[in-house]
Amino acid sequence: MNCLNKSRRDEIVELIKRSLGPYVVKIEVLEHRVRDSSEYIKLRVLLHQGIIEIREFMKHGERRYYAYYADVRGRRFYWNNEPHHPEVSTFPHHEHENSEIRPLERPTLDAFLEKVKRILVKE
Repeated sequence: MNCLNKSRRDEIVELIKRSLGPYVVKIEVLEHRVRDSSEYIKLRVLLHQGIIEIREFMKHGERRYYAYYADVRGRRFYWNNEPHHPEVSTFPHHEHENSEIRPLERPTLDAFLEKVKRILVKE
């Protein structure tokens, strides 16, 4: 494996540990494929009070597709950039929570993990 093969995967795992460390039970790499200049990562994170799933597709070191799902303390939400909600002001970035579709101003994994942590800490 060259450095690219594991760099984003390792970066995500480190970010999860740094952001949610005491709440994490297990981080599972469900899929990790590298081909030429692309990388696909799918992770599941088991938390003491929930679960999150992370999928990213990288091309030339740039995130092209992402989908982040959380079910934490009974709250379920999902962030992605699938271009199926053109009515959202931040198209294609959006959040699903309950039956609502919302704009997503900070469509980053950092911001997603911050939201998960707020739910774990405050509620």
